[in-house]
Amino acid sequence: MGFNKRFLSEDNLKYQYKEHGAEGVISYISKPDALFSSDKFSELFLSLPLEWNNGKPTKNSLKLIDNMFNEYEQNKGRNKYNERNN
Repeated sequence: MGFNKRFLSEDNLKYQYKEHGAEGVISYISKPDALFSSDKFSELFLSLPLEWNNGKPTKNSLKLIDNMFNEYEQNKGRNKYNERNN
């Protein structure tokens, strides 16, 4: 049996959100055994307090993801998420 890991980046999270919405992002980050972030924005997704009900993300979890991407779009160009935490 293998170890499933996923490397998160701003680009692949934005792609998942654009193509599949908040549910797609939650599915993308919740299936692997381990997550690794490559930038400040993707690092935010490592500790999200996601909630589940009957195997599906709750409305609060979906709203949390939507709010993160909406805030990202509002702050675009301000470099809030683009710097790597060293």
